[in-house]
Amino acid sequence: VALYRHGQDEEHRRRLTLITDLRTAIDEDRLTLVYQPKVTMSTRSVRSLEALVRWTHPQLGAIGPAEFVPLAESTGGSRRLTNWVLAAAIRQMGEWRRQGLEVELAVNLSASDILDPDLGDEILRLLRAERVEPSTLMLEITESAVMRDPQLAVRNMQLLRIAGLRFAIDDFGTGHSSLSQLSVLPLDELKIDRSFIAQ
Repeated sequence: VALYRHGQDEEHRRRLTLITDLRTAIDEDRLTLVYQPKVTMSTRSVRSLEALVRWTHPQLGAIGPAEFVPLAESTGGSRRLTNWVLAAAIRQMGEWRRQGLEVELAVNLSASDILDPDLGDEILRLLRAERVEPSTLMLEITESAVMRDPQLAVRNMQLLRIAGLRFAIDDFGTGHSSLSQLSVLPLDELKIDRSFIAQ
């Protein structure tokens, strides 16, 4: 049984529009990245940056990642979105490097990305093409993504770690992992979820 709710049709139409138009936006390079600084408070210096994807729809205006990223994930388009973000971020790192600016950059992966055995080859290809050191790229994953298939996630992470990449767990504390499970992951950072520190 489904009960009609006022505005439900509009929500459904918006969702279908965004799903279709997001594919086009990725293919036609209409997304953008913004870079959030990570500051070392003791020295008040920028230690690294985090790449955040943004999308301005031609008719609907700014669409927040909290809306369009889950749509990509639920419709099987998360890998295309991840590929776009990685390519744009690593290109920017290469440009900064050519300008004499050495900076570390973090990029978020979706839940399915870390389980994809081909992801590592694509990342290393992009890094080589832009002559970017793998150690300057940090991949951020959520603990719920790792818990989907811990063995496969750890194996894929280890291979990338050997190549020099680094890892952070994002939104730590909201998933179901234990500290003992964390001990087997090749992690460099834990990012504690805001719900634990908001007060």
